Amino acid sequence: MSTIRDSLYFIYAGRTSEEFGLLNVNVNNGLYEEPFLPTRRIIEEKIQGRDISYFFGFDYEPLQFEVSFMFKDTWDDQKIREICRWLKQPYYQPLSFSNDLDRIYYCVVVDDPQLIHNGLKQGYITLTFRCNSPYSYSPVYTSQVYDFSNNPSGSNLIFVNNGDLECKPDVFIQKIGDGDISIINLSDGGKEFKFTGLLDGEEITVDCENENIETSLPNTYRYNNFNNQFLSFVVGYNYLKVNGNCKLQFRYRFKRLM
Repeated sequence: MSTIRDSLYFIYAGRTSEEFGLLNVNVNNGLYEEPFLPTRRIIEEKIQGRDISYFFGFDYEPLQFEVSFMFKDTWDDQKIREICRWLKQPYYQPLSFSNDLDRIYYCVVVDDPQLIHNGLKQGYITLTFRCNSPYSYSPVYTSQVYDFSNNPSGSNLIFVNNGDLECKPDVFIQKIGDGDISIINLSDGGKEFKFTGLLDGEEITVDCENENIETSLPNTYRYNNFNNQFLSFVVGYNYLKVNGNCKLQFRYRFKRLM
């Protein structure tokens, strides 16, 4: 398994540490320490007279980790100022490391960054990154356009979730002819994602992660035409049944634990 410490450089907010002459280094003796699983605490309630608590689930903490980067050469004040401007981002930015560029964190620098040096403008920077979630992510992928324009009996479709947790995609639908559209996930207990009463040529965009629906029709809202079952892909193979005439496309990213 590759680790953060294996990397030589990182890409953050669209720029690479190599541009600033920084290399990833290990400044500690002994073994490496890496985040293994998200930090979580139990949500429970204990009442008088009952030894067993009522369990309500888990509360997960956003991922946080520390890394150090050495200056390959001596620095000057201008370079330090550029690095400060680069790292002081106003919101979470994508971060990836050279050993695994397809694993993306969304994070900001927090706590007290340290510049450790020998007084001769040589040294390293220690940074703490805090993420916006307990997970890292794959790049964003867009599927092919699936053409179900002639779909009288429904069609089968397979989606493979290569992540470690459920995947909630963006769904793009172009309706062919008036009528209903549904996607049944046979791998998720037969849950059905369904719209009724769509119009020919209408384009629907559904953000299943944030539960947002948009239509190409002006002054029209489709929440009342939806059964409120947003599409979710379980880990591994998802066997889908698509009903209704339409063109269909997915945009998605996978969640990763490690």
